Amino acid sequence: MLAMQYERPAAESAVTRDFAPRARNLESDFPAALHRCVLADLPLRHIMRRGYSVDSDEAVSPVIATVLLMAITVLLASAVYLMVSNAIEAPDKGRPYAKVSVRALDNGYQIVQIADLSQNLETYKVEFRLIPPDGSNLSSVMGNVSNSNVYGAIGTPVSFHDRDASFTVNRGDYFIIDASTVGSDTGGWTFHMRYYGTSGSVELVTVPLPATA
Repeated sequence: MLAMQYERPAAESAVTRDFAPRARNLESDFPAALHRCVLADLPLRHIMRRGYSVDSDEAVSPVIATVLLMAITVLLASAVYLMVSNAIEAPDKGRPYAKVSVRALDNGYQIVQIADLSQNLETYKVEFRLIPPDGSNLSSVMGNVSNSNVYGAIGTPVSFHDRDASFTVNRGDYFIIDASTVGSDTGGWTFHMRYYGTSGSVELVTVPLPATA
């Protein structure tokens, strides 16, 4: 019993020693903190922050928080796009096919115009060939649509004209053949157009050329 009476004052004095400075700090800081909150139109709860200061910079700025949220959103969207783009493949358009119309002009030229084409084709993947009749001593004429002396050329034996200037072979485009220069004015020649794709080559057109003489 005596021991309990002896230890209790010591415990109380320890608590008093620990709390007394804090109480004095609170007593001295509270009016100043309250005055600053009133001037800054801040709620009273700011007074109760640790240290009783309204100037604490511990909280994250709203602007920084917004920027961080936007960055996280962009990263997540990019990750989703990469996953989806890898999973989706371009649809297979199948083997292309074409139809052409051929006519001879009075000035000695032959026109091969594309009347129908299942899909637009890159010019560098399309090749043409003019083959003379069997037994002829004339040579075949061949080239690529994208060649500089073919695509949009003027005054060459064979020229290709891209009506919409899309650098593709599509419906409405046409070839002009100088029949007298090539030798196809006598008739019996055959016009071929072939497409070279990733899955192999496809014969698009095989059509006879009419005589112009």
